[in-house]
Amino acid sequence: MQTLNVSIVSHVVEPVKVSQGSPSLSDAVKDWLNSLYSSISSQNEEKQGSRQRRFLMRAFRGVSVGIARGYRFRWFVLTESNEAIAAGKDFGREFHRFLVWLRYYCPDFQYIVVEHRLPRRHWHILSYGTDKLPVDAMREYWRGHFLSTVTGMQEIREIDKAIYYVAGYLKRGGKLTRCWCSRGWVFPGWLGFSREYHARYGQYPRGELLVELALLDVHGRDYEKMFLLESGYMSSEVVYEYEGELV
Repeated sequence: MQTLNVSIVSHVVEPVKVSQGSPSLSDAVKDWLNSLYSSISSQNEEKQGSRQRRFLMRAFRGVSVGIARGYRFRWFVLTESNEAIAAGKDFGREFHRFLVWLRYYCPDFQYIVVEHRLPRRHWHILSYGTDKLPVDAMREYWRGHFLSTVTGMQEIREIDKAIYYVAGYLKRGGKLTRCWCSRGWVFPGWLGFSREYHARYGQYPRGELLVELALLDVHGRDYEKMFLLESGYMSSEVVYEYEGELV
């Protein structure tokens, strides 16, 4: 009787592996991606609250994807003026409208935000997704619609330092701070997938694995997510043996 044996290649922590059909990564980018996670683990966790650790992990996940896709990063701050407060402007509503308007120019714009409300609201936004943000138009839009200013907009050369700086607000601000990210910061549905993976296997998916999923197209990603949840491995890590020969 013909037999078909299936074995799984064991996981090891190694540079990012890219599936067939995914954009190739240079060795420098692979090394940088892997250094992100060692950077997180090297920090003194006793000095970080749970919200800080959660923000750092999510921030570095998205940055890994941005780097793998070859994007640049920018940091800017949306402010809230006394004029806006007196006029009863809704910060959240205007931010949503701002994003709808911005994505008309930059449909691939992704971001992670830390908001603090001392003494007024400021939203620190780390973003990737385009090399040419309409900087002047963004400032004019926010001033015209929210009566406030936009500061920053510069390209970030050392994104890890920017992330740690912004994370500091989550420790100092207590209940007056919060953070969140755009739906596509890593890929749509990545948080739900990570939680389901953790529920099944007792650990969250590795950062390198999320990058690999993010680089796939929608259909390829859906297939690999299903395969991962069923087996714990990517389909490319499965080795089939047919009648004594590897195939």
